[in-house]
Amino acid sequence: MSAAAAVILALSLCVPVFGAEAVYLRDDLINLELPDGWNWEEADPSESSGRFERIVRCDSGSGDPYTELNIYFSVEEISDYIYFNEDYQEALTYYDDYGESAIRDFYSENGDFSLVSLSEPETVQTEWIMYLKVVADLRGDLDGNGTGEDFQQLIYITASESVVNKLLVFSGNSASYRAEDMDAAALSIADSFYDFGYDEELSGISDASSPEDDSYQDQGEGSAGYYAGYIVGGIFAALIPFLIVIAVIVLIVVSRRRARRKAGAKASSKDRWRQNRKEENKRRKEEFRRRKARRDAAEAAAPEGSYRENVPLKAPEGDRYVESLRTLRKSGLLTREEMDEMVNKYIISKERYRRKK
Repeated sequence: MSAAAAVILALSLCVPVFGAEAVYLRDDLINLELPDGWNWEEADPSESSGRFERIVRCDSGSGDPYTELNIYFSVEEISDYIYFNEDYQEALTYYDDYGESAIRDFYSENGDFSLVSLSEPETVQTEWIMYLKVVADLRGDLDGNGTGEDFQQLIYITASESVVNKLLVFSGNSASYRAEDMDAAALSIADSFYDFGYDEELSGISDASSPEDDSYQDQGEGSAGYYAGYIVGGIFAALIPFLIVIAVIVLIVVSRRRARRKAGAKASSKDRWRQNRKEENKRRKEEFRRRKARRDAAEAAAPEGSYRENVPLKAPEGDRYVESLRTLRKSGLLTREEMDEMVNKYIISKERYRRKK
């Protein structure tokens, strides 16, 4: 229901963004949208070594300032279940248990730079995913002039299943280009990012392993069909007491299956989310493509700069995030339509969070 509500809000309140490019990665299992003018190149899995697989490298093109994005996935060698969307406390628990160490391991493994410190994580709830936003203070030769310098990178990290860490790592082209300067573009991209099941491929999870999947339960010794066949064979070879034992086992199996089905009906939100993930992924993918088609059609039909679907919500004065968007607008890095949409989403997100509190 919350996902459906998010779709309705997005369709009714958001202003279309012209020029954003839809990017499809890993055989359409990963989607995101990049601002107009950005370049991207998908990384082949064979090119990655070590724990972290690079998915894609993106950049904002030539110019100053210059923003680069690299997306990495990594798998924890544990058996666990992670789901913290819209759950602030579980997100922080994930960060304490896995997220912070994943970031530190990333810099240890990929480091041309030395990690000086990490900021305290800040939760960011986008339309589809909750992230933890972390600023990494680094030291190294950023511009290649042979001189070490202090600079920052901005990381949006999230996770799913058991346990696949997903790192969106944003960096600039100079030491003066700080994390707050990247945040507006970073939030827009993170809001569009969605994984439709590549994490399951990496972690080896398949729908057949779900204990609620009847197609799995009907195979092998755990199923009534197995015992029914066994009974038929036993008519010719077994004694009556043995058949009685088999019949009792069948009753036990059937009883347990009924109990599991009842338990499934009363499953927690985590279990329901896991069971319905395929349907959610399908709806999300359809919505992702529908937005692109609607945006492309509107842009093609309207004169340059003339199309506006509705008036943006009133932005709060003095808000740091809104002011950063206005700065980007003035510098030409955002169009008016792009800024309006991001302000709208930000205000809606804040209002939703306020109501939950």
